[in-house]
Amino acid sequence: MLLEKNENILVGKLIGLLNGLEADQRILEIKNDIIKFLIDIKNKNNLDNDINDIIKLKEKYLPDCLSCSSPCGRTNDFYLNEQSEEKRNYYFDFLNSFDEKMSIDDIAYYLTRLIWI
Repeated sequence: MLLEKNENILVGKLIGLLNGLEADQRILEIKNDIIKFLIDIKNKNNLDNDINDIIKLKEKYLPDCLSCSSPCGRTNDFYLNEQSEEKRNYYFDFLNSFDEKMSIDDIAYYLTRLIWI
């Protein structure tokens, strides 16, 4: 099953943001934003606004990545509709089990794991 267009964009940008911030623990600074995005995704609510908000977060927290002359790909958006059904199923399993009390480390692990499974 494919994700709806705006969900695919939002999740893709969220994975890129998480992957870029995970290494230096700045992810803790936007924990509430990440949880809000996931709640909105789960409820199919505000996705277009969330896409704009996550773009602003990427600009704020990863400005060097946006202008890098030798990009490594770490912060690239990761669109699930372009991936295997196995990865999309993993994502849907995560989303169904997501709870706003889940630790940010677990959230980051489950979503960034999609890049390498």
